[in-house]
Amino acid sequence: MKLYANETSALCRRQLRNPVSFSVLSLILLFVFTACMPFLSHAEEKVIPVPANPHVSVEDTDAVFSWDSVLEGDCYYHVQMSKNENWDTPEEDVTTWGNSYNFYSLTKGEKYAFRVQAVQEVTEETWSEEAGDYISTTTTYYSEWSEIVTALTAYKAPQLTSVQSAGAAAITLKWNTLSDAQTYRIYRCESADGNYQSIAIVTNSDYADAMSYTDKNVHAGTTYYYKVCAYNPDFTYPDGYLSEALSASPIPARLKLAAKAASYSSIHLSWKKGETGVSGYKIYQAESKNGSYKRIKTITDPKTTSYVKKKLTIGKNYYYKIISYTTVNDKNYYGDYSSIIKAVPSVIASKIQTIKLAGITKAELTWEKVPGAHGYVIYRASSKDGTYKKIGAVKSSKKFTYTASGMKNGRTYYFKVKAYRTVKEKNYYGPASAIKRKLMNKLGYAGEPYESRCNRIWKTDHYKDYTSSKAASKDMTKISVKVWDIKSSGKKYSRTMSLSVHKNIAPTVKQIFKEIYNGSEKFPIHSLGGYSWRGDSSSSEHCEGLAIDINPNENAMISKTDGKVLSGSFYKPGKNPYSIPKDGDVVKAFEKYGFYWGDWSTKRDYMHFSYFGN
Repeated sequence: MKLYANETSALCRRQLRNPVSFSVLSLILLFVFTACMPFLSHAEEKVIPVPANPHVSVEDTDAVFSWDSVLEGDCYYHVQMSKNENWDTPEEDVTTWGNSYNFYSLTKGEKYAFRVQAVQEVTEETWSEEAGDYISTTTTYYSEWSEIVTALTAYKAPQLTSVQSAGAAAITLKWNTLSDAQTYRIYRCESADGNYQSIAIVTNSDYADAMSYTDKNVHAGTTYYYKVCAYNPDFTYPDGYLSEALSASPIPARLKLAAKAASYSSIHLSWKKGETGVSGYKIYQAESKNGSYKRIKTITDPKTTSYVKKKLTIGKNYYYKIISYTTVNDKNYYGDYSSIIKAVPSVIASKIQTIKLAGITKAELTWEKVPGAHGYVIYRASSKDGTYKKIGAVKSSKKFTYTASGMKNGRTYYFKVKAYRTVKEKNYYGPASAIKRKLMNKLGYAGEPYESRCNRIWKTDHYKDYTSSKAASKDMTKISVKVWDIKSSGKKYSRTMSLSVHKNIAPTVKQIFKEIYNGSEKFPIHSLGGYSWRGDSSSSEHCEGLAIDINPNENAMISKTDGKVLSGSFYKPGKNPYSIPKDGDVVKAFEKYGFYWGDWSTKRDYMHFSYFGN
């Protein structure tokens, strides 16, 4: 231990001023010091303990150097930091009272060395005859240097958040990224403390806060340990610090099982094909969810994705689960069981094939035959998600049609069919068919779309003007309708009148006059007009046989600007029985079936009803 002392004997200093006694005194002192030197040296020596357990921790370019405290009181520490242990010219040479010191903004990629020694200053007072007072002297004692510790400045360790199996031959790692690192190196080992090998370098091209990597070069039966560090191929400094290790063993992924009735005595099970590395599947069945499951099938072809279990009882609950496995060195390694799924054997769902109009209020349904079915039940609703009510049943295994009735023209109805099988006088129903809808449009209807009107008349999606009376007349037909009229005595009587209309609107026109005739109003009609060719340039629907005039004389066309009568004589509803009331049976019947009462921007034609509103 080296001792630094700043003391000189005051006695010696006084005797040096007396030459007469100098020789004698010198001989005496020489003898005394020679004899007592070992004891004096031992008395003055002070031992300072070396700071123990020096340690340095580095995070990115900052370092914290720490050690154990050695003395209480007036003790401080002399700290040095050097590149590559060059102590002649240290990078940092500092003192501190604490037992640690922080170094900031070091050069990334450099190797730094650190050491520390303890320092203590001891102050003593001695009497001076010459000064006639006590003199204070301070002695500084140094410990030997501590053990040297070194560290590399590099990226701090990323946080590896999870390592999990991603199937029979894959493991997925996830970690949180560093703000200043974009590229990462992945290490793997088959033991926690073994020799980790680099297996991949991945780049955070999207600057995400977290990243993942899937290792596909693994196999079941082995536990793999992983570490991740930041890495920058453009820099010369080394890889960053490694994360803590996490481990996982690859196992087959959990399958998702689906089950449905394949018939009244079988269940169809299906699943998605297992991932790479899967060798096969095992299927289990129970008769209660928490009951005893028995293996019913082992499938050794991993490409198989379905199985049908037969010889089951209709209406009985069955429960299934499936597990996949991979075989390595003749040993099977299993994944997790799928969720348990329940299935009940039943007749399968039928399929509605057609719904055809069978009249104004009727429609005929046909559906596919269901194997094993003893009959079928038909349901109907007025909206797709509405309440479906049973409207009929077919109690036969050989009949697959039904005619639904009681519907309204212009309405859309929704249908579905269920098959059933009877066992011991109990009906077991299968699932409902897919819903099929039908618009009851045997006749025109209020709110009918323009394209539908064109399709009804010309089987096209646009309006068709006839170019001549000859062309138009080919599509016209003459119909007879029953109407009420008034005798000269004032009594109403029934009569039949005829008019020509377009053949495709004729059924609608007949129904309109039928409802007018059967109405409580018994509106009288003495004059009717339908098809009338009015020239190539006319826009009147009379040219297409799609307009009807009723009692023209009493239901005049009147100008909206000045009230003048443009055609006919007058319009006096409530006073003249042949004038059409605005809320009467005639207007209601025509509007119900899609006709418009003549009302335009400049005139009002009270006699006129047209299918397109022209």
